[in-house]
Amino acid sequence: MPSEVCSYIKRLRRKKSPGLNGISNQMIKNFPPKTICYFTKLANCILQWQHFPACWKTAQITPILKPDIPATAPESYRPISLLSSVSKLMEAIILSRLNKYLEEHEVIIPYQFGFRQKHSTTHQLYRVVEMISDGLQRSRVTGGQFLDIAKAFDRVWLDALTYKLHNLGLPGYITNTIKSYLTGRHFVVHVSGTLSTSRPIRAGVPQGSLLGPTLFNIYVNDIPTTPNTTLAMYADDTAILTQSAFVGSAIQHLQEHIQALEAWLVKCRIKVNVEKTYAILFTTKKKFPVCLQMYGESIPWVKQVPYLGVILTKSLTWNPHITNIIRKFRASKASLFPLIARNSVLSIDNKFLIYKSMLRLILSYACPVWAYSCKSLRKRQQAAQNGEIRQICNVP
Repeated sequence: MPSEVCSYIKRLRRKKSPGLNGISNQMIKNFPPKTICYFTKLANCILQWQHFPACWKTAQITPILKPDIPATAPESYRPISLLSSVSKLMEAIILSRLNKYLEEHEVIIPYQFGFRQKHSTTHQLYRVVEMISDGLQRSRVTGGQFLDIAKAFDRVWLDALTYKLHNLGLPGYITNTIKSYLTGRHFVVHVSGTLSTSRPIRAGVPQGSLLGPTLFNIYVNDIPTTPNTTLAMYADDTAILTQSAFVGSAIQHLQEHIQALEAWLVKCRIKVNVEKTYAILFTTKKKFPVCLQMYGESIPWVKQVPYLGVILTKSLTWNPHITNIIRKFRASKASLFPLIARNSVLSIDNKFLIYKSMLRLILSYACPVWAYSCKSLRKRQQAAQNGEIRQICNVP
């Protein structure tokens, strides 16, 4: 319906960069009613014939150099993918139908909090911290393994993803249209105003797409579970958790889950960076008998682990996390100093706008999770905030 297309057009961000065809979101927002009707007819034909146009399946890649890394190696660059804005409009139409089916049939496992309505990193963190805190209060050992999946979105096996879509029982027109959307994709690289020749994409969900995150959730939806463990997932950020009265039992439960997980990872062609995978036991005990094993490599126990932007320590103290966010706050403050300094020409209202949108978020991220930290830590955080506000207001 044209009204559905109009609702998606209203949500488009004006300043998003256009794809290879040069059609920007601003141009789409200025579509006359007749053009919207034509696009609606085109969208209906795409769903009816279950074919995604080939001209919308080419991504323009702009490589961005990572900070503090030599520019001579290809892995020193982060690829930024720009897709057709018109293609994204069609993706929104398909995604609405896909999400409706997934929610009505409760397809996505409850452990997955990534890219789902009414779910956030804070909700997942609160769930994990609540389990750890409960274990510490009851003198039980909570074990966790935090996986690092290598290039998760870029290595999705498309044939396996299509197979899993069919097994969900989705309406045929949705499955076939998504299959057409995923196959036959290409990319070109844009450097210094010049485009490379086109190259095929044989694996992975499209970067920067609307459908990509949901399709990834479907791809990992059959991740194995065991009776003695639970999962905490936010897209590809995956943690295996268990709780027991004894250290040995907690380690055994984690190792059993790892063994089941190894076979699934090989089957789905997912690679885990074992050297970047962490294992931790949340307990007051200091000595642990054995290390976990994954793919024949030992995973040493650590005293603290980063998860979804929060540092969790084995005794669940928040000093490392508060110290880290204050350090990030001061680094961002230094980069914005010319704009928010006492002698800046900006008005106080504009300075506070910059502070609220770029600085305060660093201090307040996931605050419901660590809000019960000790008073001295909260004072340090408050002192950092007070100093910045005094600078903005130009008061002693």
